[in-house]
Amino acid sequence: MGALFFGSKFVNFLLTKTSVLMKKYYTIFVIILLMQSVYCQKNDQFVTDIAYLPEMLISSNNTQTALDFYSINIIDYRVFGESILSLKKEKGHYYIGIEHDSKTAEVYPLAIKRPRSVFIDCFNNVHILNDNFAYQVYISTKVEIVEQVKLEDFKNSIEKC
Repeated sequence: MGALFFGSKFVNFLLTKTSVLMKKYYTIFVIILLMQSVYCQKNDQFVTDIAYLPEMLISSNNTQTALDFYSINIIDYRVFGESILSLKKEKGHYYIGIEHDSKTAEVYPLAIKRPRSVFIDCFNNVHILNDNFAYQVYISTKVEIVEQVKLEDFKNSIEKC
């Protein structure tokens, strides 16, 4: 068997004159050598492929803040078109804010007791939820409450869409 791998008279002589155990060790040794060379060839080819990748330039800029988290408490927020709609509490009063970028913000006071979250339904309507009710609001120059619904009814009907 060794003569098939290497075609050498010496290897053939060695295999015929040694014990069966030595033949097994030699066969295992040859198999391991063949497996390692195949493994190295695959790895070399893989490394060669990576070496031909074009050079990439990676840079970073300072991050920009979208919301001011230091002076107010953000209760909840949602992405609303190109803006961020946020529910805020500052000094015991609740507000809804629309942040377009880090420099411009519109803030409207809320007349809703203890709002807990903002929900935007499938028709893009804004709802503010508290412990007992869901309020559909319309935001223009002020926040107008369009509809007030019990929270159970809201969860059973509107929240599912």
